Amino acid sequence: MQFCADHYFDPSLNIDRMKIYELHTFLDKKLLEEHCATLNFNFNYHGRDFTFRDLMQLPLIDSDILREGLPAKEYDMHPTSENYSLFLSGENVNLQPHTHTFDIAILDQIHQNGFPRERLSSEWHFVCHYLGNFKDLADEIVICDDPKKMDSLQQEAKHLAQALLDRDFPERRQITQNPEQSLMIEIPSENFHQGPKL
Repeated sequence: MQFCADHYFDPSLNIDRMKIYELHTFLDKKLLEEHCATLNFNFNYHGRDFTFRDLMQLPLIDSDILREGLPAKEYDMHPTSENYSLFLSGENVNLQPHTHTFDIAILDQIHQNGFPRERLSSEWHFVCHYLGNFKDLADEIVICDDPKKMDSLQQEAKHLAQALLDRDFPERRQITQNPEQSLMIEIPSENFHQGPKL
């Protein structure tokens, strides 16, 4: 889960949907007691061919085990800030400072929905390093009462967020828009020997 959170917008994370199952398995207590020394990392233990898989008497990698599982959660993993936020809040994962995933999520949020109308607290600038680029715009947005001017400011913020995303994260994972496909069907006509095209 932490890996998915850290690499949510990486192109290598090719996941559209994540389903989490509860799997119930029964351990053989006798086998567990027999190999207890291995579990305690006793390097004097000679039977080192024992694996954790032996405890459950079935391979963990077999997808057939999902038939016995109960669906617990499901996440839309398409690369949007909203999906990322739902994934973070639903799982026990941390924000890692060495990744730019949260920066991408914040910039995507601004690009999609505009900049927040309330003044942000100071800790936000430690979490997202790009908020300093919006300082002048943020100051204007907070005090703006004119709806037309607000629309103009929000459009400016959206364009700036998009420009920063394209400049600093051109290789990020994005939602691909499927091109519209047109279908031409010819219906035969007795009068003209060619039909109208739909």
